[in-house]
Amino acid sequence: MRPATRPDNRAEAGGALLGLATGVAGGLAYGALRPHVKGVPTLLAGLAAGLAVMAATDSSMAASGVTKPSQWGVGGWLSDLVPHAAFGVALAWVFDPRLTSTAT
Repeated sequence: MRPATRPDNRAEAGGALLGLATGVAGGLAYGALRPHVKGVPTLLAGLAAGLAVMAATDSSMAASGVTKPSQWGVGGWLSDLVPHAAFGVALAWVFDPRLTSTAT
């Protein structure tokens, strides 16, 4: 295994920062839109949010040349899908006041 070069490290760090920024933007968008979409179950809303963030992250990383999703195999797509779905479900669970309320 060859040691990472400086440009490789920068590309990886840039990808991580793009992912974090996209997650924050996705959370802000979810917070702004969710009160207007009340009929959608929390789990479904969370999965949709996670998939939207995944699409935004993957497209920005592909556009910047950090990665090529078209070359990913099933394992690559699953390793991308699972954490984004978990992010969306966690986001929805934290945001939904019916699930996080401590009042009885």
